[in-house]
Amino acid sequence: MGRALGVLLVLAAVGAAADVVWLDGRRERVERVVVKGDRLLLSIEKGMQSVATRRVVRVVGDDGEEIAFPRSLRDGPLEPDTAAALEALPRADKATLRGIQEQLADSMSRAVMDRLVALAEDRKADVRGRAAETLLLMGLKESLGAGLRVALEDPDAPVRRQVTAVLFHVLGALRTEGFADRVAGGLGDRDAGTRATCALVLGRLGDARGLDVLKASCLKSADHHVRESAAEVLAELGDDSGVSVLIGMLSRTRHPAGADLPARIALEEKIRVCELLGKLKARAAVEPLRKAARAQEPELAAAAQRAIDAIG
Repeated sequence: MGRALGVLLVLAAVGAAADVVWLDGRRERVERVVVKGDRLLLSIEKGMQSVATRRVVRVVGDDGEEIAFPRSLRDGPLEPDTAAALEALPRADKATLRGIQEQLADSMSRAVMDRLVALAEDRKADVRGRAAETLLLMGLKESLGAGLRVALEDPDAPVRRQVTAVLFHVLGALRTEGFADRVAGGLGDRDAGTRATCALVLGRLGDARGLDVLKASCLKSADHHVRESAAEVLAELGDDSGVSVLIGMLSRTRHPAGADLPARIALEEKIRVCELLGKLKARAAVEPLRKAARAQEPELAAAAQRAIDAIG
C-alpha cells in the first residue's frame, strides 16, 4: 500500500504530459497519468480513461525519465469471477473467447498464471493454445516466457502458428522485457507460418535477424497480409527488397480486405507507405507518388509530396 501511494505521488507530481508505451508497442502522448489501485488513469482524447496496468509497459515523463508504476503479478486467492473465467476458457466459443482471455490477463494474478501454465500442458492442442495466448496477453516477464515456450516448442505446428500470431499484440512487452532472442529461435521452425511470423515480429522490434526469411519466403507469400507486412518491415529496416510491393499498395484502387475495411485505415496505410518509400529514397516510386500527391485527401497528398522531396 505504501509503495502504491508513493508511486501515485510521483505520478501526480509529474503533472504535465508523458509518453505511454502500450502493450502492443504503440507510443501515445497523454496529458496526465494517475495510478489508482491496479489501474492507470490516462488522459486520452477529452477525458480520463481507466486501463489495467498490464496494458501499459512504460510511462516516460517530459524529462525523459521513466516513471515507475506497479506492474507485477499479485498474490492472493482467486476472485469468483476470475475463477469462473478460468473454468470457461477451455470450452469458450469464438465470440466470447477473447473477452475471457483479456479478463484473465487483466487480473495480473499469480494464481491465474499458475493455472494457465498448467493448461498450457493440456493434452488437447486447442486448450494449450488458448492458455498460451492468454499468458502472452498478460505481458509480464514470467507469463511471456511461459507463453513463448508453447509458441516455439509445442509439438503441434497449428498451435505454434496460432500462438505466435499473438506476438504482434505484445510487441511493447517483448521489447521492454528483452525477448528478441527467444523470438529469433523461431526462425528455424519447421513450420513456414511460424517462421514467417517470427521474422515479421523481429522486424517490428527493429531486429534484422529475420531478413533472410522475410526476403526468401514472406515477400513471395500468397497471403497479401504477410507479403505486404514483410515489405513494410523490410523498409523499416532499410532494405528495399519489397519496393515493388509497396508501390502496389500505394497504387491500388481496391483493397484486398474488401469494402468492409474502413476508409480511414486504408488511407493511413497509404500514408505509411509514402513515408517508407521516402525513407528508402525509392526512385522507382516517383511516378506513383506524383499521382498520390494529386489525391483528394490532403494528408495523403502531403505525405506523397514529402516522399518525393526525400527522394530528391
